[in-house]
Amino acid sequence: MILLFSALLSGQQNESTLQDSLNPNLILEMDLSNSVDYYYELIKYYILEEEFDLALTYLDSISSNMTDSLYYFKGLSYKGKEDWENAALNFGASIKCHRHKEIMDAATNQLKATLKNLPPMLAIEKLSRFINDLKQNDLLSHFLFIMAWVYEENQLFGEANDVYQTIIRETDYEDKTKLKLKIATNYIFLKEFEKAKTILLPIIALNDSIYNQDALFYNYIANFSLEDFTSARTDLLRLYLEYPDHPNKAEILQGLAQVFEKERQYILSWFMLTELQQNSNEIQKIVIQQEIERLKDLIASEEIKVDQFEYFQLNFEEQFTK
Repeated sequence: MILLFSALLSGQQNESTLQDSLNPNLILEMDLSNSVDYYYELIKYYILEEEFDLALTYLDSISSNMTDSLYYFKGLSYKGKEDWENAALNFGASIKCHRHKEIMDAATNQLKATLKNLPPMLAIEKLSRFINDLKQNDLLSHFLFIMAWVYEENQLFGEANDVYQTIIRETDYEDKTKLKLKIATNYIFLKEFEKAKTILLPIIALNDSIYNQDALFYNYIANFSLEDFTSARTDLLRLYLEYPDHPNKAEILQGLAQVFEKERQYILSWFMLTELQQNSNEIQKIVIQQEIERLKDLIASEEIKVDQFEYFQLNFEEQFTK
């Protein structure tokens, strides 16, 4: 973050110089363009020292020359004072007049952190004002994404989906597939699994390498929740075979173990649990071993009518001819 990685004032300035520089009349008489580094370093110094009132006094005295950085510093000062509304207003202003992507990204992160401290509807009201005040449409999707994030943070997934639909309809945001995945994910949170599948199946049909592993995983969750275990198995096997390094590999193995057990394919379930155990920590291994022992008991005690070797193929040649 800019604040944390910037240098402090040099130790050559004495206390009287610092005090003199606080005089608003002196500040206004100075040429800002020739002193910008001095102003920035002094403001950052006050913020790092948690002298937020001094920082705000200084910032107010140069308010006619505000930039994205200065709005950002003002937001940090109000945040330090836990004045969340004014902090949000200044972080929003920093985004709206941004000149540097680094400051815009930092202001966005700070705005989100600040909005968390406001009641949800007040946070949405602030974002709505930012959107209504936009003179150019290029930031519309940016603020709408923050609005959707606020809704999601407060588990208002239906409202978040309304925002994503607005982005699709009213902005030039290009990655529509990404938005559709977000909408499908929120439908899963809402337990509206059929709606989620309606969105996910066309994405899976595209077989897009960027999104397919996520779409298949969400589709598996929807199918499993609907107790459509055959379709869930299809999703899981594709994930297992096509995406061996999937970030949700543990969940995929666990899901396969559960689906195969429901189909009374106990040996296959055991196989998946064994692979899961090999990639687990010591505590998890104990829990998984208990599951394996339970499966062994089922195999020993239950009258099994399902062919346990239906999906297995011997590979003696590879094993014994090395």
